[in-house]
This record gives sequence, C-alpha cells and structure tokens, in this order.
Amino acid sequence: MVFFVVLSLFSLFTTTISSSIFVSASSLVDDLHVLVALKQGFLSPEPALTSWNSSNPSSPCSWAGVFCSQERVFSLDLTDLDLGGSVSAQVSRLDMLTNLSLAGNNFTGGIEIDNLSSLQSLNISNNQFSGGLDWNYSSLSNLQVFDAYNNNFTALLPLGVLTLEKLKYLDLGGNYFNGKIPESYGKLVGLEYLSLAGNDLQGKIPGLGTCYSLTRVRLGQNYLNGSIPNGFIYLPELNLAELQNNYLSGSLPENGSMKSLTIADFSFNDFSGKLPESGQFTVFNASSFAGNPQLCGTLLNNPCNFTTITRAPGKAPGDFKLIFALGLLICSLIFATAAIIKAKSFKKKGSDSWKMTAFQKVEFSVSDILECVKDGNVIGRGGAGIVYHGKMPNGVEIAVKKLLGFGTHSHDHGFRAEIQTLGNIRHRNIVRLLAFCSNKDTNLLVYEYMRNGSLGEALHGKKEYAYTLRVDEKSDVYSFGVVLLELLIGRRPVGDFGDGVDIVQWSKRATNNRKEEVLCILDPRLTMVPREEAMHVLFIAMLCIQENSIERPTMREVVQMLSEFPRHSPEFQSSSSSLKTLEKEKRLS
Repeated sequence: MVFFVVLSLFSLFTTTISSSIFVSASSLVDDLHVLVALKQGFLSPEPALTSWNSSNPSSPCSWAGVFCSQERVFSLDLTDLDLGGSVSAQVSRLDMLTNLSLAGNNFTGGIEIDNLSSLQSLNISNNQFSGGLDWNYSSLSNLQVFDAYNNNFTALLPLGVLTLEKLKYLDLGGNYFNGKIPESYGKLVGLEYLSLAGNDLQGKIPGLGTCYSLTRVRLGQNYLNGSIPNGFIYLPELNLAELQNNYLSGSLPENGSMKSLTIADFSFNDFSGKLPESGQFTVFNASSFAGNPQLCGTLLNNPCNFTTITRAPGKAPGDFKLIFALGLLICSLIFATAAIIKAKSFKKKGSDSWKMTAFQKVEFSVSDILECVKDGNVIGRGGAGIVYHGKMPNGVEIAVKKLLGFGTHSHDHGFRAEIQTLGNIRHRNIVRLLAFCSNKDTNLLVYEYMRNGSLGEALHGKKEYAYTLRVDEKSDVYSFGVVLLELLIGRRPVGDFGDGVDIVQWSKRATNNRKEEVLCILDPRLTMVPREEAMHVLFIAMLCIQENSIERPTMREVVQMLSEFPRHSPEFQSSSSSLKTLEKEKRLS
C-alpha cells in the first residue's frame, strides 16, 4: 500500500512538472506560429527575414527583430525592412508584446491591433495601410505611443483613443481623415504630443484647455476655420504650435498668453489685425506669419497705421499720396528681392523653395549659404552629414552642415522646434548655431566657423544632438547608450565607420538588431567577457538608442536592468574588472 501511495504521489509530482513545462514551451511555440503566419502574409520577406526559419523552432528569440523575455516575445521591430503585403490579425496573439514597430515598409490593406494589454508603443507609420482606425482601444490599456503617420487611412478620427488613459504621443498626420476634430480630444489629459497635420479635417479647433501636458501640437495643412480657441492659447507647457495652411481667422493672441511657446507657424491662413510685438512674438520669424494679407506690423514690413490717415471730403492730401507711393515702392522692392532669391534658389535646387530661420543677427542670405555647398568646400564628413566651409560677403566665416537622412519620406516629430531651442543655447563650450535652412529635400545647419578643430569634435559631447538633432528629457539616456556601444566596440562614435555612418547606425547593421550577434562587433580586448554579459549590455544599449525618445527606458530603469544580470559567478567578476580597466584606459588615452 505504501508503495502505491508513493507511486501515486510521484506520478502526480511529475505530471505537475511536465504540465508547467508544457505551458511555458507551448506559449513560446504559439509565438513562433504567429511569427510564421505573419511572414507568410509578407511580400519580399527575404533577405530581411531569412532567420525566420520554422525548421528551427527552438530559437525564435534569435530571429531578426524579435526580442524575448522570460521565454516570451515582448518586442517586435520590423522597421525599414522594405516589406510589403499585409499584416495578419494573428499579430494580436503575441499577447506579451510591449513594443510593436512596423514602420517604414510598404504594407497595404487594413490593420487592426487589439487584446494586447501590455503594449506600450505601437508604430505603424510610413506605410500604405488603408481603411479606418476604429479599433477596440480598451484592450490596449497600457498604450503610451501611437504613431500612424503617413498612411492612407480615411473616415473620421477614431474616438476610441479616448479610452487610452496613459497615451502620451498620438500622430495621425499625413492621412486622409475627414470631418471635424472631436471636442472630446480635449479630454486626453496626459497627452504630450498631438499631430493631425496633413489630413482633410474641417471645422473649428476644439478646446484643448484640459490637456495640460501638451508640449507640441501640429494641425497644419487641413481645412480648419474659425479662431484660435482660448483653451489652446493658454496651455501652460505648449512650446510648438503649427497651424499653417488652414482657413483660420481672427486676431492673434496678445502678449501674456502662450508664454512657453518657442516656435510657431501661423502662415497661410486668414488672420487679421495687428501682430503683437512683445513677449514670445519677438522670437518668431516673419515667415511664421506669411500668407496672411490682413495681418500688419513692423515685423511684416506692413505698418498698421498708414491706411488710417483721414482725408478731407473730395480731396486726398499729398501726405497720403506720398505714403501710398512709398508703400508701393517698398512692396515692389520686397517682391523684387524675393524674386531674385527665389531665382537663385531655383538655380541651385530646381523648383524647390528654401526657408531660412536665423537664431542670431546675420548679414547673409540663403543664396549666400548655398554658394558654399559645393565639393571644393568640404571640410568634414560625419554621422550627421557633410560639413562645408564658406565665407560670407561681409567676410564672416561659417560652417554649413548638410544633414543626411532627411527628405520627403521622413517626418520630423518636433525637429524644427528642437532646432529652435538649440539655436537659443549660449555656452562657451558649444559652437553657436546661427541659422537653419530647409526645403522639402534638404536641411542645412549654419554654424560659426571654428578654425581650430572640426565641427564633429566640437559636438562630440552632445551625442544625440550630433547624430539626430533631437534634444529632450531622454537625450541623456541616448548618450548613455552610445557610451555602452563605445565600451563594447572600442571605437569612437564617428569617423571610423565610413562616410555618413556613425556607431549607432553601424552597430544596428552589423548585428541586424540582434543581441546574439554581439561577437560581430565586440572589442578584441574583451575576449574574456562572457558572451551572455556582452549580449545583456548590447540589449540595454539598443533600448537606450531607440529613435523615438518615448520608447527609451528611464535612467532608473537602465540601472535596474544593469543590476538584474547575475553577479555571483567568478566569470562575471573578472569581466566586470575588464570593463572597468578598459574604460580607464580609454579615459587616459
């Protein structure tokens, strides 16, 4: 009897263990089947997804773009892989996903994401998805970032996003949404970034007075009308507002409102009245108000009082005629000058028009800058672009950086606002940004020329600024990720990887975004470091250098991830010493 009892208990014990192992394995196997189903719906999946081989079911976590934690797929990143076809609804079976990026491909048809309660970041931008976005957003309760920019979505703006209480970043721009902006969008109290630009939206701007966290709003290139609502004007954190190319009317807000605003675009609307000449309006460029013929003010070279001169009945005084004639002459000179600049711009860049934003008092024009951008003036190349040396007509020497990787296909997510902020920085150790020039294909940064040293060396200490021209509260996290890559690879961030390639781009290409390929980039002096430790550090570095700053961890989370790696083994202790020794050597060299 005792024997049978023991045998029964043993059988129950082994069954329980087998059952738990089966559940864990079947969950990972389920994820594998989902990935295989996704690949079957893609066009041209090779060679980008060659590693997605169902004949090797034991290692889906080593597949390109797939990241696992605790034997489950928690991140899927298929950004810029030139994939086509459709995205199967099976993707919603990856129920442990926290990050999903399908951006920068050629996916078509409809898409619906639901039942992913752990999902925090969803990026489907720069594709050809169509249909609507009327999803079950309540099943995406942890979503913080939703980027659907530059697709072919139609119908009305989705109301379901109102259930996303943690939403911070919403970009529905560059689509064909129509109708009005729902008034209820003003209840997205946690929202920090909102872009609805480049759609077919009509009606008035809703009151956004309860969206206290909003820092950037883009509503340009629609068919919006009416005046700017008070709730929008008094948002306490707002530093970027783009309302250009609409049918907005009324007067612009007086001084005392929009105190935090650092960049704005009110151009090509129907605003009227006097342009405020104090407060935040002193930092804006005249181009921010172009295309509003009923606006007047000294910044626009359109005095508000010359039409208010009274005249006696039946007789126009000579002063009025003189002022009127001078006004016509000034307008003629302005148009003539604009025509000359535009002609030179056409000569340089075909039919593309240039826009210049000056951050200092400068005595040169866009055409003067463009004369410098030629092969004979190249003085450096780096991860951000090509640097040219130039001398202005007044003798001032400048350095012009032509940025790589920005064009009609890319969108800036606040790029101009952050450039404006950088232009206002004053520090003895930071080279001054004089101006920013752009057209639809090219961006140029104009710096003061530093004769002793290269521009790349001057910018080396601000890593994310030097590479991507973005600065926000998580730029330090990005910089820390670059430092981790420097420690792993043993090379400087720029200059060692070829023209236009930096350590971030090179490491992503060399490893195909897979931590398992860390040995392909590891510094030969770190041969004693265990592969698992190097993989762990590379994984954290890749999280830190995410393109979207909201998708990066906080420094507190980075420290926690670094401390999670087992530290009890002798191998780890010796490898940690190696890392510290190598870091010390680099500081001394």
